Amino acid sequence: MTAIFFASVIGGIESVAHAAGYSVLVSQSNERWEEEKNIVKTMLAKKIDGLAISLASETTDYKHFDAVISRGVPVVFFDRVPLDKRSSCVRIDNRTAAYNAVMHLIKQGCTRIVHLSGPQAISVYKDRQDGYVQALIDSDIRVDSSLIFENSITLATGEKAGEKILEMPVLPDAIFSAGDYSAMGVMHVLKKNGVKVPEDIAIVGFANEPFDSFVEPPLSSVDQVNKKMGETVAEVLLEEMSVEPENRKWVDKVLDSSLIIRESSIKKDNLSKKDI
Repeated sequence: MTAIFFASVIGGIESVAHAAGYSVLVSQSNERWEEEKNIVKTMLAKKIDGLAISLASETTDYKHFDAVISRGVPVVFFDRVPLDKRSSCVRIDNRTAAYNAVMHLIKQGCTRIVHLSGPQAISVYKDRQDGYVQALIDSDIRVDSSLIFENSITLATGEKAGEKILEMPVLPDAIFSAGDYSAMGVMHVLKKNGVKVPEDIAIVGFANEPFDSFVEPPLSSVDQVNKKMGETVAEVLLEEMSVEPENRKWVDKVLDSSLIIRESSIKKDNLSKKDI
């Protein structure tokens, strides 16, 4: 995730919270589990009315949230949510979103599709990889583990993936990236080495970052409805704060997302298959 993602989500949270008369405290873990634990402890000491959190990339143990929940403070996880769904969650259907993105590439005639994946301990990246795999299976395309590049979600790891792709005896005809930064990194390396995007290799990212429209070619990407996610998080928190803990019903809000199709994923000789 990026600062842009969080800024948009927080903006959505603040708009709803402020309208209801609440202030919003913001902290960041910098993807560290220990820091996340400290933040949760500090927030609890401040006697917060509710907690909204997206898990750090290092987090696989969720016990530090037990103290919050046991004190009756509602917790809403968003985007990166615990695998055991121990409280209310707000997210998009990452599996379906990834599935649709890969099916778009398959409809462009692509059959050898690389996946730049994130850490599988994090729900969003596991779901995106599951969607990628399912799209291949449903299209009778063999799942090739050598085409899955794990932990490739940053600009730097995307560039490294691009270098490895160039060493392949047979180049892929498409790439589905779990994030836009790695998509941009791999695109940069491919283009620098004479590979044409999308004619040789089509690319789809995930996040619909603001820069997607300005790279060349413009990057196709899944829109995560950031502001809507923030607004929904605040609405769920406010609803849970309005009732006694024993009367709360945990919810799993799954928001609709959409694939924004741009030039990076449209094969020039296959325009009739453009599924916008």
